[in-house]
Amino acid sequence: MPFVPTSVVSEKGLQNVALSPWSKDMEEMILAVPVHQKRVSPLFDVASRVWVVEFGDSGRADRSTLLLEGMTEVQRVTLLNRVGVKCLLCAGISGSCSSLLRSAGIQVVDGVVGDVEEVVDAQQGGRIMEERFRMPGCGGGWRHRKGYRGGRGGRGGRGGPR
Repeated sequence: MPFVPTSVVSEKGLQNVALSPWSKDMEEMILAVPVHQKRVSPLFDVASRVWVVEFGDSGRADRSTLLLEGMTEVQRVTLLNRVGVKCLLCAGISGSCSSLLRSAGIQVVDGVVGDVEEVVDAQQGGRIMEERFRMPGCGGGWRHRKGYRGGRGGRGGRGGPR
């Protein structure tokens, strides 16, 4: 079933968006995916729009497109938080923006690529961890990053855990 946004809103039109919050039993959730030309946008921080999809017991329920153009990181996070987003799937995101989202209680899964339709269907079907949705050469949201330095330097010019 192709994704067709039911509405397009900006922060000014937010009062017209009525999405329900994530339920305690996790049967319902609100997912956001930054979009560029029907694919996951390469970097959330500069994406001009994000698809917001609410999942319920019977599958997808409400769909919206939020306009993010010209918004700061704080404004983006505030907007997603106000519409009840609980999970952001994205290809790339800055550390500061990721921290702001996590502080707002929004789970961030980065390193996700592909056609937005397929990504949303994969999330709904529990297949989002498949290799075809991972950014090549990047562990993305699947790599545990705590204490990871990566790159060169540190112990004898090798990266790795501290």
